[in-house]
Amino acid sequence: LSLAKQTKMQKLTLHHNQLTEVPDDCWPRVTDGHMSEITLHHNLLRTVPIRLLQMPLTILDLSYNQLQVLPPDLCNLAGLQDLNLSHNQLRELPAGIGRISGLASLDLRHNLLTTLPEGLLPPPRNHRINIGGVETVINASATLKISHNLLTHIPSSILAQHDTWNLSHNRLSDPESLQNIFQA
Repeated sequence: LSLAKQTKMQKLTLHHNQLTEVPDDCWPRVTDGHMSEITLHHNLLRTVPIRLLQMPLTILDLSYNQLQVLPPDLCNLAGLQDLNLSHNQLRELPAGIGRISGLASLDLRHNLLTTLPEGLLPPPRNHRINIGGVETVINASATLKISHNLLTHIPSSILAQHDTWNLSHNRLSDPESLQNIFQA
């Protein structure tokens, strides 16, 4: 598999294969904004290809793989809007994951997470849309899906930033987390 000469590729879908790795020299050397979406779900990946973290991605789907650790450089994907890491074997997240300022959807369902870093998602922000000379402000809210993990505590700072959460199928037992949920 070699994609190295595909410099104009915008979207790549390689889901439902048996990929255990994708060597870095297979990926295109895209830095000019062409590659925006990569879908690698339902494979057997154990690591995130480093070359992916050098691309100007807006959508990255690595769900249904065998990822146990995420590289810290993942936090440098400033333009990333949708990150799906569900159905892996993640036990922790990089501390700087909240630095992905454009992130609007983060799916962490069905992992082995026991804690969440503070500032997991940036605060929702308003988007200005101009249609036919009429400017409209849309209040965007980030989506955080963290069900089916091993969480026992949810930091209040995460709950305070968003209005919809799925916290089901965790191990929440401490009264403070429950209190945080209802006071958020």
